[in-house]
Amino acid sequence: MTAAEVRPAGEAMSVEEQPLGSARARAWLTLAVLAVAGLTFAADLQLTLGASAAPLYEIAVLLALWSPRRWFAVEVAGLVSLLIFAEGVLRAQSPEGSTAFNRAMMLLAVWSTAVLMVLYKRAEHALRERQREAQNYLDIAAVAIVATGRDGRVTLINRRGCEILGLSAAEVLGRLWIEDFLAPEYREQGAATLQRLLGGRAEPGLYDELPIVTASGERRTIAWRSAVTRDEVGRVTGVLSSGEDITERRRAEEAARAQQALARVGQMAAVVAHEVRNPLAGIRGATQVLSERLGGGAAEREVVRAVLDRIDALTEITDELLLFARPRPLRSSQVALRRVLDEAVLLIATSREHAGVAIEIEGRDVLLVADARLLKNVFFNLFLNAAQAMDGRGTVRITIGMVGRRVSVSVADQGPGIRPEWRDHIFEPFFTTRHRGTGLGLAIVKRDVEQHGGAIDVACPAGGGTVVTVTLPVDGARD
Repeated sequence: MTAAEVRPAGEAMSVEEQPLGSARARAWLTLAVLAVAGLTFAADLQLTLGASAAPLYEIAVLLALWSPRRWFAVEVAGLVSLLIFAEGVLRAQSPEGSTAFNRAMMLLAVWSTAVLMVLYKRAEHALRERQREAQNYLDIAAVAIVATGRDGRVTLINRRGCEILGLSAAEVLGRLWIEDFLAPEYREQGAATLQRLLGGRAEPGLYDELPIVTASGERRTIAWRSAVTRDEVGRVTGVLSSGEDITERRRAEEAARAQQALARVGQMAAVVAHEVRNPLAGIRGATQVLSERLGGGAAEREVVRAVLDRIDALTEITDELLLFARPRPLRSSQVALRRVLDEAVLLIATSREHAGVAIEIEGRDVLLVADARLLKNVFFNLFLNAAQAMDGRGTVRITIGMVGRRVSVSVADQGPGIRPEWRDHIFEPFFTTRHRGTGLGLAIVKRDVEQHGGAIDVACPAGGGTVVTVTLPVDGARD
């Protein structure tokens, strides 16, 4: 049996195989059979010798095709036989009576049709049982199974595939798999793989990792193994693929790599602390002393100021490295969220560079258990990023909300937004889009939020700008 012969759960049956299951439908079918048989009987009695409406009895027998009962056609044939005999008896008393030969031929036709109908219903039942059995095998599989035709449309999907997509089989069947379900940036790769398979240029069990987009918009990474399906004469009819959801495995691997990277950063930070930070402090002090002793004019003082600025920039980088590599433990207490936000806003407001930025806070104050100092640094960094994204001009809107026992703080700016290719990397250590950035600010923010048992998400609305949302447990309990 080929993949296309197996019907997924939820797929609609064709008219020929759809049984009339309800009592009302069965009653209407019975009435239709009786009406056709009765009208045929009445019409046959009115016709003259040589003419007969008896062939219309075939319609009554054929109506049994829509009945869920296998022997219903035999019952209809029995009824028709009685009507034919009755018509023969009544017309035998008339000079225009019908011949016995005609009646015998009609009975033969009716019963032949009934027998064929029974055989058809038996074969249909057997096929449906095979389909159900095959579907049960597919549905207990722990992997997604998807079959597509040569045109790329889905012809089969099992229960696990539906669970991953978050859709029913009826919502998936007939749709273009690549265009409707693969992540946009992987559609070209998926189309190339499909053509390789259909063209016989790929080995059976071809392995590929292609992300899909679920009904909720979530991306899931699926490891696919694919092979072609063929008809009776060996022609390729489509592709059958089994897919394992490896999203969590890949996330765990990425987390492990991140931990390894953090360990290397920690080692580097120790070197920086002993070999760079302390000498920088000494160099800065010596430069200030030399500046005071040398005196000099405005040009000399400007040179010294530039040197001190460079030293301060290096010191800031080393401080960020140490902060990222050696986080201090939480010192939690009951904190008024609005006060933390106001203090972070004040740090931005006192900066001349961002004098053109207005920050508006909406929502009710919330008391939560948290480390006030770390939270202030979190929101200061987010406000600073928002102000820099707008080049120091515009409005940053902060919205406080509650979701159950968690508080959410959304920071929305009016900047150009984040490029799609950057969005998955903005929280990675050392990833930066600024000329003088260290790429550690948002990485520290994410770590501090997660240290509180919270989460941070980034969205870029179609209208422009960026919205960063931080959610935190009110009682300080980590999930």
